[in-house]
Amino acid sequence: MRIGIDVRKINDFGIGTYIQNLIKYLLEADKLNQYFLFFNHQDINSFNYPKEQVIKLINNSPKYSIREHFSLSHQAQKYNLQLFHEPHYTLPYFLKCKKVVSIHDLIHLKFPQNLPNRRAYIYAKFMIGQAIKKADKILAGSENTKNDMVEIFKTKAEKIEVIYYGVDEIFKPLKGQNLLENFKNKYKLTNKYILYSGSIRKHKNLENALRAYALLKDESYHLVIAGVGLQNQKDLEPLLNELKIAEKVKITPFLDYSELVLLYNSASVLFFPTLYEGFGLPVLEAMACGIPVISSNNSSIAEVSAEAAILVDPLNLKKMADALEKVLEETSLRQRMVSLGLERAKIFSWEKTAQATLRVYRELLQN
Repeated sequence: MRIGIDVRKINDFGIGTYIQNLIKYLLEADKLNQYFLFFNHQDINSFNYPKEQVIKLINNSPKYSIREHFSLSHQAQKYNLQLFHEPHYTLPYFLKCKKVVSIHDLIHLKFPQNLPNRRAYIYAKFMIGQAIKKADKILAGSENTKNDMVEIFKTKAEKIEVIYYGVDEIFKPLKGQNLLENFKNKYKLTNKYILYSGSIRKHKNLENALRAYALLKDESYHLVIAGVGLQNQKDLEPLLNELKIAEKVKITPFLDYSELVLLYNSASVLFFPTLYEGFGLPVLEAMACGIPVISSNNSSIAEVSAEAAILVDPLNLKKMADALEKVLEETSLRQRMVSLGLERAKIFSWEKTAQATLRVYRELLQN
């Protein structure tokens, strides 16, 4: 069978992780089907795949453009594809083959302030709605995302397949003390720090994370912020100065996985008080590295973390601060959370994600 996958976002933050791992493990699990991967020209040589399994094609249509609907649909027909998987909500409108779309979350609809303007919101809502309507199967990363689609778009539940994402194998406890010390020295990190992982987008709740941290009685723990990027540091300075914590907050540059695993391993706790997640990969990455997690009692977080994390109201500053102090002070609680987290993280693998996705492909192609 001839299966097409749009991989033009393969180097994007977030969705790129999904695409890279999906392709990697699909090709390991499936030696029968032929895959046609649609790249932007600048990415086409970034990834090497077996030529007997993969045909790499160029599609330079701008993302979120009308043109991509025509060009991808045309290429799918030209290469006689029997199934097309769009790993983002921009499912090409004119496809004539079987259609699979991945809807990772409905963040654009829940937090429209993340979008540049009203027009972008209208486009996102229309395209998500069209993708849900036209797809033969919708893949969601959590029951929470599935429920959001059913609630907002009145989607038939049986049309949605929940397939959990995985944790990259690089995330694990590291025992090399010199390795961790060298890493902390490189970025001038203290021995005791709380890790916040996320962006400055509204739903990541960074302001409340900082306000909760400022309430801590134990001033020996610094706060390290990853994922925001050094270019946004100046935007945070007024709040850091207002809270009198500027000297205790460290913002890292964007880190690749080889250093992100060191950042997790060196931390005392992951503090992830998000307002909404379609899945919540940082929770599992931290657990896989053997550090306790404090996160939010909303969206998909409880579903993903189960009993292995402490979940609090992300709008209640005192409860967040109390949870941090409890985990940092109680050794037995920390040990129990680490143990539960390591076991929880083992449940999620990209291999399972790919195998479940392949089952969806096969079911559609057999009908």
